[in-house]
Amino acid sequence: MDGNQPFEIGVVRRERDLVVSPSGDIDMATAPEVRRVVDARDPGVTRVVLDLRGVTFMDTSGLLLLIELNRGMQEAGVAFAAVPGPRSVQRLLDMAGLTGRLRIVESVDGAADG
Repeated sequence: MDGNQPFEIGVVRRERDLVVSPSGDIDMATAPEVRRVVDARDPGVTRVVLDLRGVTFMDTSGLLLLIELNRGMQEAGVAFAAVPGPRSVQRLLDMAGLTGRLRIVESVDGAADG
């Protein structure tokens, strides 16, 4: 964990997309904050993109968040994609078998392709 970097969440609305960009650690203290941002989305949003590039650490709370967001967005008829984070975060997703279950895109702009 990197206790020196404060946790922040960037939120950008791009037409019908909501881009959520957390930075810092995603853990049991911060995962609910990410969820609140996604859950508070405008009804006109048709795609949520979770940009993990600024995430410095993720624990199982972050993995559970991704699983629940993916499932919840599917149930709501909203597309969901994730931009990969640093190697340590990506390795965690790989080990948990999530890379095959989530739509992983190389960039925020790449989420619109497909």
